[in-house]
Amino acid sequence: MRRIIPFLLLSIAACGGPSAPEDQGGGAVIVDRHPASQRSAGWLEFKDLSGHMATEERKPIEPYVLGEWVGGHFDATGEIIGNVGSPPRGRNVSRGWLDLRTRAFYPTSSSRPRTTPFIDGFRDDDTGGFYPLSNVSWKAP
Repeated sequence: MRRIIPFLLLSIAACGGPSAPEDQGGGAVIVDRHPASQRSAGWLEFKDLSGHMATEERKPIEPYVLGEWVGGHFDATGEIIGNVGSPPRGRNVSRGWLDLRTRAFYPTSSSRPRTTPFIDGFRDDDTGGFYPLSNVSWKAP
C-alpha cells in the first residue's frame, strides 16, 4: 500500500494540466478571434431588446436588425428592418443611444463615448423596449 500512494501521486502530477510542445511555439495559434463555429445567425428585436436565433420557427417582429450572436454579444450585419422614427405618443420614454453589441442603453446626458455600432433613439421606460430614431451608425461621431 505504501508503494501505491507515491506512484498514484506522481501519476496525478504528470497529468496536472495542459501543456504544449515548446519546439512548436508553445501551442495552437488562433487566427480568428471568433471563428464561424462560435457564431449563431439571428436577430435583435427592438420591442423588448430580445435576441433570437435564425433556427426559431417564428418570424421576427419589426423593427429588428439581423446579425450574429457570439456568446452574449450581438454583431449586427445590416441595417434596421421595419419602421424607424419617433415613439408613439403617450409612452414614457428616455432619449439616448443603444450599444448594439451589449444591448446597453445610455441616456443622451451620459458621458460614455459611443461605441460602434450604435443606434440613436428612445428607450421605453415601462417595457424596456427601444424605438430606433435612426438607422445603425457604423462610425463613431
